[in-house]
Amino acid sequence: MPGYNFTDRVRKALRVARERAAGLQQEHVGPEHLLMGLLEESGGLAAAVLDELAVDRARLIEAVRGSATVGTRADRTWPADLPYSATAKRVLELAVTEAEALGHSYVGTEHLLLGLLHRDAIPAVTHLEQGGVRLDAAREACRRVTRARPDPTSPSGMGRHGSTSHPGSSSAGRVALVLSAAALLIALLALVLVVARFGR
Repeated sequence: MPGYNFTDRVRKALRVARERAAGLQQEHVGPEHLLMGLLEESGGLAAAVLDELAVDRARLIEAVRGSATVGTRADRTWPADLPYSATAKRVLELAVTEAEALGHSYVGTEHLLLGLLHRDAIPAVTHLEQGGVRLDAAREACRRVTRARPDPTSPSGMGRHGSTSHPGSSSAGRVALVLSAAALLIALLALVLVVARFGR
C-alpha cells in the first residue's frame, strides 16, 4: 500500500494474526485472526479507542477465541508467507482508507480497528458489534484519542506522520540559525572595535 507506513504495533498485530491462523491450522489469515492480533496488542491506540467506548476487552478476546474454527492444515508452525484471505486484504485496504480520511500518513492499530468494523469484515465485525462497538462511534473515539494521545510507536523510527521532525521544527531551526549568525556577527564587531582601539 504505497505512501503509507504501518506502525510497529500494527506489524506486531499482523505477525500475531499469522501465528493464530497457523495455530488454528488455517490456510489463510482471516479478519478474525486480524482481530485476535489487534486485541493482543494492548498498548496501541486501538486499545485506547476500545477503552474510550467502555468495551470489556478481556471478554471480547475470550469471545473471539471461543468462536475460532480449526482448519485442516497439517503444519501448525508459523509460515511468514501464510497469505491473507480476500476479506482480510479488504480490511487492510479499509484501514488505509480510514487513515487517509483522518488525515494520517501512517496506519496504526486504530485504523486497523476501523477497517474491521466495516460490514464486509464478517465475522470479526460481529464480535465487535456484540461488544458494543459501532463504526461511527469508533471513528469519533479515534479522533478524540489521537488528539489526546499521540502513538509512541512508529514505522522505521519515524514520527506519527512519517517524519523524524515535529511540525514547525524547520522554521524553529532557521530562527536559531539566524540568531547564532547575529551573535557571531556582534562578537566579530566587538573584536574589531577592541583591536582598533588598542592597536593605535
